[in-house]
Amino acid sequence: KHPMRLSMYVAANDNTSSTSSLFDVKFTGIDKLFRRYGFPLQTGDKIPFSDFQKYRLVLDADGNGWSSRFPQLLCQNVVVAKLIPRYVGYLFPQVQPWIHYIPIESE
Repeated sequence: KHPMRLSMYVAANDNTSSTSSLFDVKFTGIDKLFRRYGFPLQTGDKIPFSDFQKYRLVLDADGNGWSSRFPQLLCQNVVVAKLIPRYVGYLFPQVQPWIHYIPIESE
């Protein structure tokens, strides 16, 4: 259901990796699915949209459906990297990869 989000979390919080200090990845909530993985998951507060501008790049990943924050992220002064979605929102046909966002394969 959320394997890519979990993979990003694990990679960003791997203290043995030299790149883990470059990422700030946390969950704002943990559902029953994530509790089944058997290791502690850090949670954090939601970040106000104005705070996204403090980062050089924001990664957008779909959840249980299309990402409702994707259009709002495109209006921020920040580079948006977007995992190629399984679910397409209303705006997706109008935006172009490498012009409006950086596409990222989910594999």
